[in-house]
Amino acid sequence: MNTMGERYTMYTNDIKNLIVCDLKYMQIYAITLPSNVSKDQIPHTNDINKWSHLQEIELPQIDSDIGLLLGIDFPYANSPLLVITGPPGTPHVIRIRLGFVA
Repeated sequence: MNTMGERYTMYTNDIKNLIVCDLKYMQIYAITLPSNVSKDQIPHTNDINKWSHLQEIELPQIDSDIGLLLGIDFPYANSPLLVITGPPGTPHVIRIRLGFVA
């Protein structure tokens, strides 16, 4: 990987059935993460048009493999600029500096 400053090598692992949760509520909000991500999971405008509170969001059409996932270890990129929620049980979106995430 090349960064703005220098070349950097980072080794990663694909961990199956990883469960994450916060330290306060533990089991209440435990989430099992998917072990791999595919481009079929990238949402499209048609996917969110069925939710009335998300009608004005336009997502770009992306026909690409996933090569990089930015986590919360990059707070500047992940700072919420706008949060759109709907009724309980419906999806929500968050606008960050790099676009919308769901």
